[in-house]
Amino acid sequence: MSDAIITVRSFLAALARRDLDAAEEWLAPGFQLHVAGQRFNSLASFAAFSKPRQQRTKKNLDHWDYCRGPQGNDIVYARGTMEGEWNNGERFAGIYWIDRFQFHEGRITRLDIASDMAEFRPTLSE
Repeated sequence: MSDAIITVRSFLAALARRDLDAAEEWLAPGFQLHVAGQRFNSLASFAAFSKPRQQRTKKNLDHWDYCRGPQGNDIVYARGTMEGEWNNGERFAGIYWIDRFQFHEGRITRLDIASDMAEFRPTLSE
């Protein structure tokens, strides 16, 4: 198993524990997270963006793929399903997700998140 995959698994485990400080240890300076047409430069800003959408979310990691990018950097694709609870108390499960992690010198420089979350999310109250 590559070091990049081990890093992704450790990073996702820290996020599952809601330990943003531990997760940030894996991030490179200048880290960017892209999701739902938004860009975030920190996990805290992404958590603030997510707060009005769901109370909790757990990612179940089913598979990962590793490759070398065009500039020789590691790239890991992780995918699986999510479960959790919306802010209205309704539970959800089985929502597909895929994350693309890009690395430089062993640290995560970019994370692109795609999921079917919006297809299932209740309408946000104003």
